[in-house]
Order: sequence, then structure tokens, then C-alpha cells
Amino acid sequence: IHIDYSSGPAEWDTGRRIWEARTMLDCRFLLLYSDNYVPVNIEKLLSVHSASLSAVTLLLQQKQNGNVRLDGDGGVEVYDSTRSTLGLNYVEIGYMIIERDRVLGAYGVSDVSFSRILEKLVKGEQVAGLVSGDSYHSISDLDRLKLTEQYLAVKRVLMIDRDGTINKRAPRGEYIGSWSDFHWDLQTVEAMRQLARKGFRFLVLSNQAGIARGMLKAKMVDEINARMISELRKQGIDVIDVYVCPHHWDEGCSCRKPNPGLF
Repeated sequence: IHIDYSSGPAEWDTGRRIWEARTMLDCRFLLLYSDNYVPVNIEKLLSVHSASLSAVTLLLQQKQNGNVRLDGDGGVEVYDSTRSTLGLNYVEIGYMIIERDRVLGAYGVSDVSFSRILEKLVKGEQVAGLVSGDSYHSISDLDRLKLTEQYLAVKRVLMIDRDGTINKRAPRGEYIGSWSDFHWDLQTVEAMRQLARKGFRFLVLSNQAGIARGMLKAKMVDEINARMISELRKQGIDVIDVYVCPHHWDEGCSCRKPNPGLF
């Protein structure tokens, strides 16, 4: 691996650093800040960028008192580094695709805050955004560094389905509506017990379309899951939590497996 560096004084803003490195940059490049970590689907970010014909496409997360407001089409209509404008419900997290020449064309002077460049491009309707559903972690201060260390630490956690895996599946068209309907798959429980002895913990992911269909009450599903966790813990099996998709399969939600929302 060959890495070229452009370095400068600590007081340089990102805008100055981009300017000083401009001859080393490709016409289209990926800018990544060094103090944030988030799983990024680069292909999806690039797809949004290409479709929007933007000079910059930002990776965003929902956040009250953020620095970005989106329009209805995924375009960035406000970027405010002071966070004083109303309706700033997103924050950009330092991952972005940039068209070099269009961005450099927004520079008036070389020593400039990159926030000023983004604000100028937004006013020209040249910035798009992709909202990430993954949480991000930062090392921008010692407290956040500690949380990021915990997040990145090696963990033995397995994600497992409930109905048809931990317990016997209900007959077709029916649902597990009470604890009396819940029958263990003993082979799975034994496997979980053996894995637990090796230090594994579990997250249960479960589609429960019966809630949307009116055939199950969410409270009953929660009670069954709580009882399941309790009974498994008696056998030394630690279930951290149960994540449930309550939506109908025709709703097009992001959380119904195999979609990635629960994961």
C-alpha cells in the first residue's frame, strides 16, 4: 500500500487542507474525517451522488439540533455550522463524496473554513445527502473515545431468529399469541447453552407481522419475549435483547427481515 500525505499546521481548517492537497486529489474523491467511525455503504452513497449530480454528497444522521436540513428530494437545503436555524434535524458526520473542480471553484481564498464552502454550495443547490441508519462513534473527546473503544472491542454476540429457531413455529397463518403456545426447540436451546459456556451472548431478531394484522397485541409479544429471556437465563444463556419488526410484509419497512433494520 502506498500512501501520499499532505500535512500542515494544526490550525489549518479542512478547507485549507483540501486546497493545499488539491493537486493530489482525483476529480472525484471520498473525504473522510479521522475522528468519526460509522459503517458506510460506499456504493449507495455513490449512487445518490451520481443521481443528484451534486458537487458534494454528505452522509447524514438524524439528530435534533444538527447542522443540516433536507428538502423532500434528499437535497440539502440548509447547512448551518452555527446550528441556529430552525428545523436542522440532521448532522453530517464527515463522510462525503466530492467533485474536486466544482468544490475548488467555490473557493474565494485558500485559507477558508470548509463549512463556509459547504454553505456556499448549498445555497447553489449543489449538495445532496444520504441518511445513514447506523449509529456513529467518535474520538473527538475522552468520553467519546472510551465509548468507541467499547464499541470496537471484540464481542461474542450471535443474532438468532425466534419462531422456528428457538421455539417451534406456529401453524401457517397463525402466531405465538401466549406463553402456552411457545414450545422450545430443545436442540437449539442446547446449542445456545453450549455456546454460552464459551462466552457467547445472544440478540433475538423476530418478524411479528401478526401485530400489524391485528392478530397479536404488541404487549403480549413483549411478555412472551420477557418470559423467554428469563427462562433462558436460568440455563445460563444471556439474551441481551429482543428486536421485533411489527409491520405487515406489504408495508415496505426497513426492519422486516431479511431487510437490515433489525440488524
